[in-house]
Amino acid sequence: MGSKKWVLELVRGALVPKKLYWLETKDTPFDITGSVAKLRVKADGVDEFEIAAPEVDVTDGPSGEITIALLDATVGAFDFEEGEVALQLDSKILQTGRIKIRNFYEG
Repeated sequence: MGSKKWVLELVRGALVPKKLYWLETKDTPFDITGSVAKLRVKADGVDEFEIAAPEVDVTDGPSGEITIALLDATVGAFDFEEGEVALQLDSKILQTGRIKIRNFYEG
């Protein structure tokens, strides 16, 4: 993860886990063992959602791996197509960007 603009694309009705890696350098991960990952989602006119384990979780701490696997019920609660997203580890924001949500049949 880094300074490049991040876009998290989700599909209603399709659970496809996204794996992200927090790296110190290209080949050296941060060890995030014991840390708590959260995803914060906000769209215009909608209250902010904060999502944590088990849907957003540190899945391999020594490798810096965070998995986002939002349940269909969670994605279904998003009544918007696009918004802002922030990935947080403990109290630090690791990455911000856009979230885009579409329906399964939209291709």
